[in-house]
Amino acid sequence: MWFWIGVSSITVIIFVLWAWATKISLASFNWKKTPEADLIAKSKEEWRAVFDAKETAQQSERMKLQIKNAINTIIAEMNTTTGNTSTTSVNTTTESTITTSLQETITKKQ
Repeated sequence: MWFWIGVSSITVIIFVLWAWATKISLASFNWKKTPEADLIAKSKEEWRAVFDAKETAQQSERMKLQIKNAINTIIAEMNTTTGNTSTTSVNTTTESTITTSLQETITKKQ
């Protein structure tokens, strides 16, 4: 009988000490000081940098598209306000310049 009382008391003492050690280990465990916490923090920073870079690239593309649309609008407005007059005058000037240069070339050869 004394034997079983001793074995039971030692078992109870072992379980109490085991529970107490577990409680101390968990209480003293500081997540912020572990290598895993550093790895998670670095991963978060890298993900943030990747998504910020993508957002910046998307903003850049949107700005390019807006500028292109604005330039196209300006060109379209310029073409509609000036009409065919500027095109005709450019063509006339070009034709007269070509005709004059051909006449000079023919005159020099003769």
